[in-house]
Amino acid sequence: MFGKYFIFVLVLLIKDLRIAYAEETDETSIYMKRVASYFASLDPLNWVPNSNKIGIGYNPLYGSPVCYTGSCQADGFKQPLFNLKYRQQAVGSCTSQLIPENVALDCLPSTTWDARTEIISELNELKESMTNKVDVSLSGQLPGIAFAYETSIETRYAIDNIVKKSRTLMQTTAQISYIKLSMFEPAMELTDQFKFVINNMPCCNYTADTQKYIYTYIFDYFGYAYVSTVLLGGIAQETILMTNESYEKLETKGFDISNALKMEFYVSLETKQEYSYDKEKHQEFMSQVQEKHTTTLGGDTSLTSIDEWSTTVPSNPVIVKFSIGSIFDLLTRTRFSNDTLIRNKSALISQALNNYVNRSVYCYSNCTSHGACQSESIFRTGSCSCTEGYTTYDCSVAPIKAAPNMPAHANTHFYDKTLFFTVIYILTYTLIFN
Repeated sequence: MFGKYFIFVLVLLIKDLRIAYAEETDETSIYMKRVASYFASLDPLNWVPNSNKIGIGYNPLYGSPVCYTGSCQADGFKQPLFNLKYRQQAVGSCTSQLIPENVALDCLPSTTWDARTEIISELNELKESMTNKVDVSLSGQLPGIAFAYETSIETRYAIDNIVKKSRTLMQTTAQISYIKLSMFEPAMELTDQFKFVINNMPCCNYTADTQKYIYTYIFDYFGYAYVSTVLLGGIAQETILMTNESYEKLETKGFDISNALKMEFYVSLETKQEYSYDKEKHQEFMSQVQEKHTTTLGGDTSLTSIDEWSTTVPSNPVIVKFSIGSIFDLLTRTRFSNDTLIRNKSALISQALNNYVNRSVYCYSNCTSHGACQSESIFRTGSCSCTEGYTTYDCSVAPIKAAPNMPAHANTHFYDKTLFFTVIYILTYTLIFN
């Protein structure tokens, strides 16, 4: 009897131990998961994608805040000017990923979108479209010339179509905003590379060697501005090109071109948004299109449906808008305390920048030697003022010359010969048939 009782108690003890062990194992597992999650959050590779664009150098002459070609590249972005230390999370934010120290994060989470259209047929309209995509917020001076024709791929593509090919450029865009990052520049350190270039810069006479050093090691490596704020998200866009003549014909027929552009955008990106349109009229509109590029930036670009794509933007956001500051704000005695010539160097860089951005303007074929190149003060381009009746964008079309008047005696000889052969023909005909 005692033996059975002992075995019963032993079974109960073992059962209690198993339960206690299981509970302890569950608690340990939860604890370990929390610790693993914490250390994963501190992984230096677990940062907000493209947050490393904060504090990066930027060359406005080479850049373009808009993509027209369909094969967009990050032109204009250069080497970093600031050291980024990824040691903090934004408390209470929409992401657990790391952001650089002394950088503030604002969440703008949204997967909703609305298409907007731009129609560009003149350089002033192109300039307005581009400058609306970038903010210049700085205390120092920054030249107003940016996104130059000869140096910016996107600018050159757009201007060639508008001026050279007499086309209207139309773009429909849907933008999704996710995160805004803003740097507190006074508390951030400059990179060793940038400090090395400034410390070793020749001073203090402006010579050809000095200019070459500044062009090569400052403007080419770092630009003459830096990115101070970035808005991260995604962009879906469609660029359509047609001749000015075709565009004007469609307008004359009463086409709502903005609406037609949106309809094509919805069709191309397989949106679930409800819309109705006249298919025959839309086909007539599309028959005038000479070129079309449909692109998604950010998110999973392999997805063809904009509704599905929009949900993936937070996992891979890209820059959709940014602000820039001037490099001259960084060339101070505070940052270069051991360089007694820093003000002189800043003045030399300013002089070099003035020469750098104010080089001769570009005219197609240099006006083919039949006109004068007149600056437009936009994108460092010029327009040809043709002479001697020459026309077109590069003065290459010669004037049509009128047929020279025939001398009076030549006319007399012509009529005399005509009369002579007519008389011979009549006499011959009469002799044969009579």
